[in-house]
Amino acid sequence: GKSEGEYISLGYHETDDVRALIRHAQQRRNASDIYLWGRSMGAVTSLLVGAKFGRKVIKGMVLDSPFEDLWTLAQELVANTEIKIPSLAIGMVRPLIRNSVQKRADFNIDDLS
Repeated sequence: GKSEGEYISLGYHETDDVRALIRHAQQRRNASDIYLWGRSMGAVTSLLVGAKFGRKVIKGMVLDSPFEDLWTLAQELVANTEIKIPSLAIGMVRPLIRNSVQKRADFNIDDLS
């Protein structure tokens, strides 16, 4: 799927792989109870898949360190660097980053919130 390649989609395209695995488990292995485990980006992927399938399919999840919102995470990372960048500057480049990611990696990073 699109989860392979030059860009990491932070869980967005990786959901396609997990959905395919779930379908395979249900159809070929007759799995009735599906549980997901994910750490960091894998936890975000699990949350996105869980939102798509719902509780009828996903019976439970174990999530370690998912990020709640990509922009909040970016601001926290920038705030913890030695080079201080004003949050106003981050807000100003947000549309440029969003457009670049959409063009290069084919997803809207706002969908990761």
